[in-house]
Amino acid sequence: MLKKVTIALALLAMASLAYANSYNAEGTVLDSSFGYDWQADRLGLVTDGSFENGCDVDWACLTDNGCAWITDLVPLGLWNYDGNMVAWLGGFCGGAATCYTTICQDILIDGGCLTHYWMGYVNYGETAQFPAHYQVTVDGNVVSDVTLLLSDHLLDYQQTSADVAPYMGGTHTVCFELHNEDGCIVNEGDNYFMDYVELEDCGTATEDANFSTVKALY
Repeated sequence: MLKKVTIALALLAMASLAYANSYNAEGTVLDSSFGYDWQADRLGLVTDGSFENGCDVDWACLTDNGCAWITDLVPLGLWNYDGNMVAWLGGFCGGAATCYTTICQDILIDGGCLTHYWMGYVNYGETAQFPAHYQVTVDGNVVSDVTLLLSDHLLDYQQTSADVAPYMGGTHTVCFELHNEDGCIVNEGDNYFMDYVELEDCGTATEDANFSTVKALY
């Protein structure tokens, strides 16, 4: 499955123009004002769970445009959770809303909870004509489905988890996905940044949080 995704991505890249990532249709990015943090505890991380190797090494990426959706947010004025790269679901490429993105890896599932840290840059949220959905799938089965809310805008990174216990003990294709096929037609889109993917025992995974603390942008 991953081989097919990689081939499709290569064909898409040849046919696509390289545009710049941005947080909204106007091309907004922020002044760079943040550095880099590396989390000390890497036990439980899936292979390249911090996305440092980008696409087409451990993660296969497929999207409808020519932008890179594993990237560094620091030059664009935001911050990564861990290291130099994050996975960016959604956003805009050359002023056009992303219609879909999938970032996948075949993973030996040896923990019942698949966790990651996420942060949102929310333009429309629940007010969109066609809200985007951010999903975690295992072998094509949806195990988590999230629509960002306006209240999620630029909260700091928070951990979330998906129940993958039914897939324990085997190797399965895990994908993090954006579906905005209707929203991109009217050029609406939001941004979901994710980092630090781990497999944990569900008794140790942090419950979903809604932090009020936001890193200062200035």
